[in-house]
Amino acid sequence: MVHNLVSIEVVIHRVYNDLNVEYADWTGRAIEWCYNALRSMNLYTTLVPCTQTVTITDYRGVLPCDIRILEAIEYNGYRLAPHHQIGKYYRPNTALGVHPTETYEITINQNISTTFKTGEVLVHYKKLPTEYSHLLQIDVPLIPDNEEVIDALKWYCFKMIISRGYKHSVFDYRYANDEWNRLRLKARHSVSRLDSNERELHKLLWTSFIVNQSAWKNANFNEH
Repeated sequence: MVHNLVSIEVVIHRVYNDLNVEYADWTGRAIEWCYNALRSMNLYTTLVPCTQTVTITDYRGVLPCDIRILEAIEYNGYRLAPHHQIGKYYRPNTALGVHPTETYEITINQNISTTFKTGEVLVHYKKLPTEYSHLLQIDVPLIPDNEEVIDALKWYCFKMIISRGYKHSVFDYRYANDEWNRLRLKARHSVSRLDSNERELHKLLWTSFIVNQSAWKNANFNEH
């Protein structure tokens, strides 16, 4: 069963160590290749919840850059409603309800504009689970920490390397593709043995490593 996530850097190291690939031009493409392979196996990593404090100065603040889904803007124990939706989201002056007077608006350059001049808000959002890769020198997505999954991704990356013209002294494309097809079934069955709580950690969204900077612009509050 899968309990943890690991960086795709693990897959890159496996390709080097197990298959003795002698050039490095492919490593930057490993993110897209791993995504394609996970999609083929119907295995994904869910978005993870995150909360970050944003300081408001002169009615302005800067939102986190890794927002995938904006869930709420909290101020003094209340959720703020967007300027144009204050009527729709108005609630009585009760704890955790929508603030009766203050609102916000998303502006350009990841800024938030509020109706109060100074203060702090809590930004509740979801993001892709990532980890900084010293090898690639960027944040990279995390994958299921599962031997069958990692091994399948290794062979998928290797077959893609060969498809780009790399000549290996032992393995050819046909062999690499056969290993990928064999191992992806094992990987999928391995993860499918998870219980419902564990499956929740490894599903739904791996749609893109690059964060969609405008995903939160049309997001509404979750009323529950």
